[in-house]
Amino acid sequence: MYTVRRRDGDNHNLTTLEQHLKYIQIYFNFDLYNAYGGFCIQLFAEEFYANDQVDCDAEFHGDSISDVVSQAINWIDELRRS
Repeated sequence: MYTVRRRDGDNHNLTTLEQHLKYIQIYFNFDLYNAYGGFCIQLFAEEFYANDQVDCDAEFHGDSISDVVSQAINWIDELRRS
């Protein structure tokens, strides 16, 4: 489970995959797919998508959906702190 600070300043516990993906979607468009026996999530600036033939801003690989989503959330949180 993740605790994050949203734009409104309140802390919210994210407990479901849907909540995790909605949190990512606040900041980035994403493409989540299975690849190489695992999963991958690519994050794109809000104005782009995977089919726009542009480089993604970040890409994470892992053995499970939870793993790649967790990596993406941690990366977003690091960006927001800097």
